[in-house]
Amino acid sequence: MLKYGDVFKSNVHCYLTSYPAQFGFEEDSKFEYLGNAKDLYENKELTVIGKNSYVTYTLKDSEGKKYTWVNEMEVLSTYGYDLECDVDPNTIMVGDVLSCAVAYDEDDGSGKVVLPLSVISRSDLPQATLKGDADLTGDVGISDIVVLSKYNLNNEVYPLLNDTAKANADINGDGDINGIDISALIEMQLGR
Repeated sequence: MLKYGDVFKSNVHCYLTSYPAQFGFEEDSKFEYLGNAKDLYENKELTVIGKNSYVTYTLKDSEGKKYTWVNEMEVLSTYGYDLECDVDPNTIMVGDVLSCAVAYDEDDGSGKVVLPLSVISRSDLPQATLKGDADLTGDVGISDIVVLSKYNLNNEVYPLLNDTAKANADINGDGDINGIDISALIEMQLGR
């Protein structure tokens, strides 16, 4: 019985055969079970700093190093796999602190969350009430583009009203408010 976080070594690469993605393996594929991620990888305490969608999260450790977690469980469930994760991704919020099994990319040393193990603490940070509503008027419009542009020009001279406004302004959920969010807000206004 497979468990979420089980790790296998393969003698071949899987390949995409169509869209939506269908994974295929060559006829002579062999898989060696290595164990579960929670036993194989380093355990770290990480804080969620961004939620880009229901699939991708950005986290950081106490030294400020960033990590990415792609919720493969959501992807697998679309293909009929029913795997239980100890942390419900639908309840994860920016500011939550998680215990995670992490691995590192051999090329650039970047960190990747292999498996969230448990929730250590829940966020008391303000959450976004309406993505794009940087001026907190209750709707998203041209004035939000102006407010966000001025904030990016000089956030000391043109600060946002409060932490909720900052959460609303971080449209892509990566933990930073920058030109990417302005572009996303413009795209929202253009209906793209």
